[in-house]
Amino acid sequence: MSCDITVVMPVYNSESFLEEQLTALAGQDVDAHWELLIADNGSTDASLAIAERFRDRMALRVVDASAVRGVSYARSVGAAQASAPLIAYCDDDDIVDTGWLRALRDTWVPGTVVAGALEHDSLNETHQIEPRGRVQSRELPLHMGFLPIAAGCNLLIERAVLDEVGGWRLDLPHGEDAELCWRLQMAGHPLVFAPAAVVHYRLRGNARKLFRQIYWYNEPYPKLFKEYRAAGACRRPATEVAGRYLWMLSRLPYLVCGRRRRSLWCVVAAQNAGLLAGSVHYRSVCL
Repeated sequence: MSCDITVVMPVYNSESFLEEQLTALAGQDVDAHWELLIADNGSTDASLAIAERFRDRMALRVVDASAVRGVSYARSVGAAQASAPLIAYCDDDDIVDTGWLRALRDTWVPGTVVAGALEHDSLNETHQIEPRGRVQSRELPLHMGFLPIAAGCNLLIERAVLDEVGGWRLDLPHGEDAELCWRLQMAGHPLVFAPAAVVHYRLRGNARKLFRQIYWYNEPYPKLFKEYRAAGACRRPATEVAGRYLWMLSRLPYLVCGRRRRSLWCVVAAQNAGLLAGSVHYRSVCL
């Protein structure tokens, strides 16, 4: 039986969370023929054994995506192996809502790219959420004063459209979803928000993991600024940059003032550190 939608999910050593996500996917309320394609990025834990237990609950395939480490490569392999004309992306450590796939499909019209909402409260504590805000919960964020972006863990796109723009960039280990969203929109494919397509999004737990996550989110943005500046991407004003560094210095005591304040300081510090490192690495000042 042919499929209407292939759900592509990169998997890498996610035994702690994978069963929850697979259970949610198996319970999707959607009147469409669809398959789950797990793109294994080289797992060495029990992830694949957990996946095997769900073969009798939904159409499920596992493909080898271990040649190159990284979510972009796994998503690319998944897209190449998809049997359906529509591809929906999710991640292995989140939990999709029961109506997630239906809402993505019902919002889609040919030529568009659909992004769903990220819900933060279910899987995270307040001290994790407040410093970052509820990103992509009620609308798609406008990034660098340019075009909206969406998280790669909640997207629906036609395979033909993805092929048209050249697919996922493999030279961007981070920030690849923002770049793809910009490239798609510049090629004439609107990014449409589907608030009912909810993914319960999991944030990093402790301050060290949070710092690393935010750092790597921001490190590629000077490269994106360099590439998309002529099209309209903007960097932060110098006064805002100076203000954020002064804020960090004046609030160093936050590091010993409880989890919420420590997390807030780490988020701001990681953003600044990532942008600074990226500016040096890519020779493009974007602080």
